Amino acid sequence: MKFYLTSFEPEKATSKKALKLIFMFLGAACALIGLAEVSRLVVLRALSAGESTKLYLELGVYAIGVVWILYNFSEEIKDELGCTTFSTRFIL
Repeated sequence: MKFYLTSFEPEKATSKKALKLIFMFLGAACALIGLAEVSRLVVLRALSAGESTKLYLELGVYAIGVVWILYNFSEEIKDELGCTTFSTRFIL
């Protein structure tokens, strides 16, 4: 079985696309920071247990936040990078 990668043609980068991509990443970063702060406040108020429990809960919420942000922004970022014509095929 051979694996071929076909029709990957990224578009030329322009300053407008680069600026839009930068703002998309900044938006994702701001959303993640906001989620982290809200989760920190909720965890600190809800639990008065040991520090390790708080740390594990915060890490779990951070991981969920990262996955959510990447899921929401992945299609837009992929489109801006010009990877919409990406396809693969298998040849036996």
